[in-house]
Amino acid sequence: MAPLAQEVADRFWLDDVIPEVTKRRRLFFAAEYEGKLVGTVQLIIALTPNQPHRCELAKLMVHPRARRLGIGRALVGQAIQRAQELGKMLLTLDTNTGDAGQALYASLGFKEAGVIPDYAWDPDGRARHSTTYMYKYL
Repeated sequence: MAPLAQEVADRFWLDDVIPEVTKRRRLFFAAEYEGKLVGTVQLIIALTPNQPHRCELAKLMVHPRARRLGIGRALVGQAIQRAQELGKMLLTLDTNTGDAGQALYASLGFKEAGVIPDYAWDPDGRARHSTTYMYKYL
């Protein structure tokens, strides 16, 4: 939520992401442009015992100044490729309904599974938005 406090950001990366990457339960992809980190995406590969055939794409983030350069497409493409290498058959995700990300995922072959209204607050805390669940067979 805006404004994002540094300690909140640190907690997310240090307490949530890095331990999962270290345990090989989550893969982390990063993109550089002109020598700077401009994008990341995560692939959650360790799900419950009844779901070894699938993984989940999470937290695609591209810096606003680096958008529309193909960085998000490249990051997702790398995650898809790695999921295939791991023998996964299904890739799922959720995205803010109507955002550019939804169009990106659709252009990469993801299909809409459904929409949940009022799923989360917008970063400014003024309104809630829907989320769209999507999937892709690999």
